[in-house]
Amino acid sequence: MLNAQNDDYFCDYDYRVNINDPDEFDDEDRILLNSLILEFLVSCPNPNWSDSGPDPLNPFTTYIEYKYDIIGEHTQWGDQNATIANHQNEQFLSWHRSYIKKLEDWLLEQGHDQFVPLPYWNPVEAMPPQFYNQMIPEYLESGINTNGNPNQSSGTATYLAPPDMTWGSAIFFDENDCAEYPTGDEYGNFLANSSMHSPVHFLLGGAYTSQAATSGTTIFWLHHALFDQYYYCYQVNCQCPTIEVSASQSICEYCIDIEASETMDVLELELINEEGISTSITLDENGCIPIHDLPYGSLQTIRVHAINSAMLDNIDCPNATQENSFRVPTPPIKYDPCNGIVIGPGPGDPTSIGSVFFNVKNTGDAGLMSFYNSSLHSATTHYIDTKILQSDEELLIKVPTSALFDGVNVFTVETGTHIASHTYVR
Repeated sequence: MLNAQNDDYFCDYDYRVNINDPDEFDDEDRILLNSLILEFLVSCPNPNWSDSGPDPLNPFTTYIEYKYDIIGEHTQWGDQNATIANHQNEQFLSWHRSYIKKLEDWLLEQGHDQFVPLPYWNPVEAMPPQFYNQMIPEYLESGINTNGNPNQSSGTATYLAPPDMTWGSAIFFDENDCAEYPTGDEYGNFLANSSMHSPVHFLLGGAYTSQAATSGTTIFWLHHALFDQYYYCYQVNCQCPTIEVSASQSICEYCIDIEASETMDVLELELINEEGISTSITLDENGCIPIHDLPYGSLQTIRVHAINSAMLDNIDCPNATQENSFRVPTPPIKYDPCNGIVIGPGPGDPTSIGSVFFNVKNTGDAGLMSFYNSSLHSATTHYIDTKILQSDEELLIKVPTSALFDGVNVFTVETGTHIASHTYVR
């Protein structure tokens, strides 16, 4: 859960923390974060900006709001269509998440991971004084162009509302929101138009009222991190797929049964070996994969990952991935039952002078089988016979004296696609 004074607002998945939480941040932390955001805002000047007069191809180039690229990006340098698109529907949430990520990436580059994820400010609580009237110095020196409109006069950048003012009614996320706002667009519009967003912009006043100027204030970033926290809760509870995987294993195959939520439409499966090398796999119609070709005794892991491809902004969904590990069994004798061939010693002592016998059973489909005996030391092989064995037919195969070798012998059965063998010493 989130910190005690705010955990009722959100879901059970902590993502961001409250800038006002005394257990997380003290005044020095807030002073530092404010100064870092100001440094970030001016870190990338707009090369097209000029204070010498408007560019006839771009009349916005002289506005102070577009002096720095990161601030101008909030309205796409005066593109009203883009501004509207980024402030409605689910795009209001996903676009501002990517916008905030630029600050977070910059903070990480500067070595300030204590502020990543960026903490949020909830306007039902007073603004931390360290962020009040904190904005790029140009706003305070020359004012702003209200809403970036050239037909409106410059306005005062300082806030009109007192620093201890609070706004709106608290929004409490619960799982009923999934039914009330079945699409991300509906939830995005709900938050964008809530008393915790638009009225705060208007009533705080000054630079915060202007869409063109607002991201040049430091509190903007913490305020919009709040909506990203709500968005994260909505995604986890309403959009993320969930899976439950149960497994069973035999000597020949490993089978899994997958129960997935309706929000899943893509399923990825990987087999990961002991070295961490993964390969994509496909289950057969029974939900199984053959394992007899894997190294005996090796530890293998099947990772199942569910995806909702309709999610506008993918996150690491907490219950969308499950891993099941298993160890490939070692057959009790040198045969391959998974390939439909079972070899067992026949009557007689293989160490004796006479012939050696083996019981061969076809546990698979009917087919042609060839029989060989070879020396493990000299790599010499003697062909013995070829016979058609029906399914479940058992046959006694004689290895004549002329095909035997001193030392380690390998009796082999070959079906054309599979091989099984039995090693013995003579």
